[in-house]
Amino acid sequence: MLVASGGLGNQAQSQRGSPLTDLGGTVPAMAGRPMIDLNLALDGVPVESETTCTWAGAHVLTIHTAIPRADLALELHSTFVGHAGLPTHVVHLTLGPPGRPPSITSADHDADELDPTYAPRACAYEHAQHLIEVLTELGYRASVDVPGDAAFAGLERVAPRRA
Repeated sequence: MLVASGGLGNQAQSQRGSPLTDLGGTVPAMAGRPMIDLNLALDGVPVESETTCTWAGAHVLTIHTAIPRADLALELHSTFVGHAGLPTHVVHLTLGPPGRPPSITSADHDADELDPTYAPRACAYEHAQHLIEVLTELGYRASVDVPGDAAFAGLERVAPRRA
């Protein structure tokens, strides 16, 4: 089964940094974005994709998925902004496929449902659900499989909230 990390090429690039910064210059190579290992399938067939995340402080998380297929070149960027006691604001930016105009949607969610600081995994599931909805609109039967808890190793950087 093809995993969403896109295979060894993307992992190797993440360890080296961008090819543009590895040209022997004086600027150190930047580390790649942390991967979220999701398996995407369309109409029951595994599809190459890559899902990564970016943190912008403690309360802002962006999750990115790219599908690098010529007939379905698609990107979904979901940003989650939240703080304890406030609703979490979510923005989904969809780019592609070719011929389809970009779109942006937003919604507020109760902090008990989505909290980027203490429950980033829930944000990843929201992102995956939106990806499935976008692909369904395009006529695909889409599914996203999480191969296990290790899929979230690059995402979860803080301890879960204590009861």
